[in-house]
Amino acid sequence: MDYFSPIKEEDLAVIRTDRMSFEQYNCVHSYPVHNVHSFKRVIDELPYERILLGVELSKNNYIGEEVDIKFESKETYPLNKSRKYLEMIYHKNEFIKESDLINNIYLSAEVNDFVFLILNPIKGKKYFDGLSEKVSVDIEGERERILWFEYDATDIYIVS
Repeated sequence: MDYFSPIKEEDLAVIRTDRMSFEQYNCVHSYPVHNVHSFKRVIDELPYERILLGVELSKNNYIGEEVDIKFESKETYPLNKSRKYLEMIYHKNEFIKESDLINNIYLSAEVNDFVFLILNPIKGKKYFDGLSEKVSVDIEGERERILWFEYDATDIYIVS
């Protein structure tokens, strides 16, 4: 994580945290994302075995629904009439070779759809609260990490 810059506690107010519920964590870092290639490079280089993809989908967004990728689990539930929440868990080796999915994740973040990733998610742990529509930032595992994008996908944040 040498290429990530630390964010001070007082600076959390100026980054996109409206969809995050901070409970227990050590630190927050940021990384400037210039394009899908820099996003893919980060995803390739970070250490993890499994990755959870969480995304809010509008009627026009089909991320994760049209790709034929081996995934460990998939869960979808409605948020309202026009939006739903999709959560999928992949093994790293399956995830990183799916460039179409990675492109769709980046494009969704670029148009300000809410997308987050959990590295090494804890089995059975609920990360997204459908009522508040926020991600619970409650780091329990030593290697558990939460990533999300700034508006327009200009930066990616990682919490450990």
